[in-house]
Amino acid sequence: MRKAAIFSINCCAVGLESRGAASAQRTTGTLEFVARITPTAARPEPVRQFTFCILTKSYAEIVKEVEEKDAIPPRDAFIEGLKLSPELRAWLKNHDIMDLTLPGCGQSDDAG
Repeated sequence: MRKAAIFSINCCAVGLESRGAASAQRTTGTLEFVARITPTAARPEPVRQFTFCILTKSYAEIVKEVEEKDAIPPRDAFIEGLKLSPELRAWLKNHDIMDLTLPGCGQSDDAG
């Protein structure tokens, strides 16, 4: 009787262990890594509140795929598509500037 009780307890223990192992296999995996940034002449500190992305392709492949789907139009075609006055469109075509907020941008090239 005593041997039967010990055998039953051992069977229950093995059953509980195998159930725990099976549930551990069903959980999703995790990936943990630590990123540190070191400002100039300072000590390294952990990076906080920054999203990291894991790429399934190389960056070059992603850029190529995006360029194929959404090609960059020629500069003149882009300027023509803007809702601007004809004078501003002509000015943009004649100048190699797309940002009107650049310093010196408002100055005339003809001023002497």
